[in-house]
Amino acid sequence: MSGVKTLGGSKAKRLFDALLTARGEVVSKATVVELLWGDAPPRDVDRSVHAYVTVLRNRIQPGAAAAESVIVLDGDGFRFEPSRATAAAEDVPVPVPVRPVAPLAASSL
Repeated sequence: MSGVKTLGGSKAKRLFDALLTARGEVVSKATVVELLWGDAPPRDVDRSVHAYVTVLRNRIQPGAAAAESVIVLDGDGFRFEPSRATAAAEDVPVPVPVRPVAPLAASSL
């Protein structure tokens, strides 16, 4: 692998995690808004959601058109469809764990 790619900030990571966790099912726009902003969404929430989706698409598949993206607009939400991937395996971002991993005790080494 050529190296780990970052997905951007914490909001992009949360969006990507939600899409992966849904395993191909639609993640509604309302769920995305709740995940990214909680009870304080931006004024133009639709534009903001689409901006984060666009950023994520560009990080996962630079140069790919939205119609070719693995992140698909589906009804009033989005889903992750890896079968649409055209990038080489080394170009797919690897999610980085959000929680720190506890160090091993010296006795377990």
